[in-house]
Amino acid sequence: MLTLLSSLVLLLAGQPPAPAPPAPFTATRFREHVAYLASDELAGREVASAGNAKAVDYLIHVLKECGAHGLAAGGDWVQPFPYATMVKALIESFRHRHVRALLLKRLT
Repeated sequence: MLTLLSSLVLLLAGQPPAPAPPAPFTATRFREHVAYLASDELAGREVASAGNAKAVDYLIHVLKECGAHGLAAGGDWVQPFPYATMVKALIESFRHRHVRALLLKRLT
C-alpha cells in the first residue's frame, strides 16, 4: 500500500502546474474583443485574406490564454478549408461583364 501511495505522489509531483484561470468575463473585455475583430485593421475578414488571418491569430491567442487546446488533427488550431479558393474564383469571374450577364440570364 505504501509503495502504491509513494508511486502516486511521485507521478503527481511530475505533472506541470495547471494554467491560471482566465480573468472573469466582463462586458468591457467583450467590447474590446468585438472592437478589434470589427476594426478596419482586419479589413472585413474576407475568407483567405490577411485580415482573416489576423483574426484567426487573435482568437487562437485569446483561447490559449484561457487554457484551451486546438482540436484539429495533431492538436492544431485550424483545418484546411478548400472552399475559399472556389468562392474567390467565382467572385473574380463574376466581375467580368460577359460572365455576369450570362449568370444573370440563367438566374432569371
